[in-house]
Amino acid sequence: MIFPRMKLLLAPWIFLGIAGCFWIFPAVCVQGFGDGLQLCAQSLLPALFPFFVISTLLLESPAAFWLAMPLRPLCRLLGLRSGKAPLLLLLGWLGGYTALAAGLAQCCQQQELSSKEAGRLLAAGTVCSPGFTAAVGGLMLGRPVLGVMLYACHLAAGLVCGLALRWLHPQNESSFCDLAAQPTPTPQGLAGAIGSAVQNSLQVCGSVVFFRMVLALGDQILFTPLSRAVLAGLLEISSGCRSWAALAGTAALRGCCGSMSILSLSVWCQLKALSHGRYSLGALALTRPLQLVLSQTFLYIAVHIFPQDISAAAFVNRQFIVYRRLPGDRALLLFLFCCLVLDRLEKASLYKKSRKFYNK
Repeated sequence: MIFPRMKLLLAPWIFLGIAGCFWIFPAVCVQGFGDGLQLCAQSLLPALFPFFVISTLLLESPAAFWLAMPLRPLCRLLGLRSGKAPLLLLLGWLGGYTALAAGLAQCCQQQELSSKEAGRLLAAGTVCSPGFTAAVGGLMLGRPVLGVMLYACHLAAGLVCGLALRWLHPQNESSFCDLAAQPTPTPQGLAGAIGSAVQNSLQVCGSVVFFRMVLALGDQILFTPLSRAVLAGLLEISSGCRSWAALAGTAALRGCCGSMSILSLSVWCQLKALSHGRYSLGALALTRPLQLVLSQTFLYIAVHIFPQDISAAAFVNRQFIVYRRLPGDRALLLFLFCCLVLDRLEKASLYKKSRKFYNK
């Protein structure tokens, strides 16, 4: 009760202070705005937009049930009985938190997922994408194997958090949404998927640009590298990892792991925007301290089993791109191929339904 009141009292003053800094340091704000736009144009949009479209089409495809079949036992262990849960977990592991958050909103809108299932999936599947962790390990920390370690530690910590949520908040069997009992939702199709991807991509980029501007202001106030790394990790995850990597040594690896665990204010705003109010982020916030402790513990064990030298200082000055992407022609061909496969699957499903109706 006290925290919401403090938030209501302090938030306007904080926002007014940020607005005043924007007015006092306009050149710094312009530079931060440009850095945010450059990041979105060169890496975020090319990586997120096609994945948003494809994930939306996959969730509507009849093959979605079979695509993530190997993950069904794991979802049962986590207490997730929805037929779309394995695919959502797979999307979160491969596409990161943005793909998972958008997929959860879509399934909750179509009443294929309960609110408790959505919270448990968000806690278990919210990890940075393999492309991001590979960039952190290879381009920032100087060892690609460190990116693999970071990804594996956060994935394992997320699964433990999902199991902890099942133990803390048991869910009645009757509250699960069975796909067989739900009416078939009207598919959005390719046009609807593209429109939804545009909206989601703009929301993500808006959060990144705003916090890049705030971070540029913070760099004018803070003078020590450690304080800048802490502030960057709290505001924007990619800037936080890059600032921690500049410290080199064990602190760089630990700091990057911590930034990826707390997710930063930018990521929390992205998740809130992508949820569209259809599920709560309370379960994710509840498990973040446990995620931080577990990921640091797993990383400590992994580093001692596979010791690595961290030469981050030699790599920080290079141009950093958060997500790796294919050339434009190859990405277009891959996108068209996926659309063709989904169209064939949809036609095959409609044909089977018509045959069943005819036989009856």
